[in-house]
Amino acid sequence: DYVLNVESGRPGDGVVVSRPGTGVLEITVKGLAAHASAPQAGINAADELAHYILSLKQLEDKQKGTILTTRIIESGIENRTKSVVPNHAAGLVRVGAFSVQELDRVLNGANALAEKPHIPGAEIRVQFKLDFPAFPETEETARLAALAQSIYSGLDLELQTAIATG
Repeated sequence: DYVLNVESGRPGDGVVVSRPGTGVLEITVKGLAAHASAPQAGINAADELAHYILSLKQLEDKQKGTILTTRIIESGIENRTKSVVPNHAAGLVRVGAFSVQELDRVLNGANALAEKPHIPGAEIRVQFKLDFPAFPETEETARLAALAQSIYSGLDLELQTAIATG
């Protein structure tokens, strides 16, 4: 029993046989506001978010196709015209991985990093929202693609296979 999803076809009669699971890490950092002339009296949430995201990026494994893309960073917007150390920061990081195990590895790493902020007193919260589950290439997928290719060939057409990158 098989299903073909033609939603993500490719030009020139291509069919996707694998794609990464993708989702978004929603990150919030709580700090402590202080006057910008005395930043040591506060906990800079923007700085902590920057440290966290740079550490998070170390969890990438491009050889396995595991990619983390920083999408949004915001902090200090409510105090744009004031000289204040921001007490709140938020960010979104897209995660893409070709296996559930890789997604789990990244999420476990993200949670471990959140437990050890770079700036003492900062609080980091991380939530993951899965957009698409991983669709790894399997023997069953290869057999289904071969069947589809043989049907195409009977129509004097050539069906290409592709791996989607996200």
